[in-house]
Amino acid sequence: MVILLDLNLDGQDGHVLLGQLKAAPVFQLLPVIILTNSDNPEDMKKAYQLRANGYLVKPSNPEEYRELVSVLTRYWHGVVQLPT
Repeated sequence: MVILLDLNLDGQDGHVLLGQLKAAPVFQLLPVIILTNSDNPEDMKKAYQLRANGYLVKPSNPEEYRELVSVLTRYWHGVVQLPT
């Protein structure tokens, strides 16, 4: 399982949620990938400081977005070995 997290959530800061996820023992081993519109270097730095496992900026082109999802799926569900 992999968690895809957007930093721009209704009513909550995605960084806050990331910190909560990584602090909870039940979620600590799950990879959390930030998938967001923000290309702000400070957002990226903060996400990695909070132990995000990856940071991706959403492409605006639908075909590029589909390709990104395909690559993510192949990598996290076909290549990487995750703890059970």
